[in-house]
Amino acid sequence: MYKINIVGEDERSLFLKEMLQKENIYTNLKEADYVYYSIPFRKYNNLEEIVNKKEKIILGGASKSQKEYLDANEIEYIDLMKNEKFVYGNAKLTAEAASLMCMLESKKSLENLNILVLGYGRIGKNLTEILKKMKSNVYCMARRKESIEKIISLKYNYVKFENIYESLSNIDVVIIRMTMIIFIALSILSLFLNEFNFKI
Repeated sequence: MYKINIVGEDERSLFLKEMLQKENIYTNLKEADYVYYSIPFRKYNNLEEIVNKKEKIILGGASKSQKEYLDANEIEYIDLMKNEKFVYGNAKLTAEAASLMCMLESKKSLENLNILVLGYGRIGKNLTEILKKMKSNVYCMARRKESIEKIISLKYNYVKFENIYESLSNIDVVIIRMTMIIFIALSILSLFLNEFNFKI
């Protein structure tokens, strides 16, 4: 039986560690057949300092340069983000958790609640489907042309970035993803700099 070590202190990693300990699969770093690095892997810098060239690793969300480093050093790795079943399952569970949080945190029923979903990737698609089934008024904002076309074809309320402030006055709940936070922060910064003629 394989033995696994966990690197990372996020909730998912701690939960996984607890499960592996119960099954007697968790072990220390030196005895591990595989080392699981918490997702996203791209948060780890200085791979030469943290990754042992003899270890086999389980990761997800590695950058291109990280993969190049691992390949160049012949470090065997399993990329969970290449496993469509894992990626779809992760997106579905994340969307379900987000909809549950809406139910728990809102003082109103999700039926007829105006909910803005920022981002229409795997999670956004799953989430909008759940919210539509719960009879929420679903609004979506996306960057990619194909995502925008899909949002419109499914008759969700598409919100253009430049109209977000007007749209927010009608929204009860906003569900946001980190990649969208970065996109919005950069876009707001860009708008601010252009508005006041700042140069960077």
